[in-house]
Amino acid sequence: MKNSEGFKNVSIYTFIMKATIREIQNYVRKKYGFAIKSCWIADAKEKCGLEVIVAYNRIDPNKRKYPCPDDKLPAIKDAFKHFKMI
Repeated sequence: MKNSEGFKNVSIYTFIMKATIREIQNYVRKKYGFAIKSCWIADAKEKCGLEVIVAYNRIDPNKRKYPCPDDKLPAIKDAFKHFKMI
């Protein structure tokens, strides 16, 4: 059965989620030459107003143990733009 857009067996989540953590990490590594942590991506998403799923093992849901460093934020934002997330 097809949904209203004509796509068969595709959830709406597929269209909302533009890139995985791994895709963002690979993009930044290839373009900028450094590795980024997944927690930095989550922090950058919050700063950009994107939806963030709180990890089940997070100690304090209101505080980040490893926030995104200010010098890495532009590279992560560039990845968000590349993947049309912002």
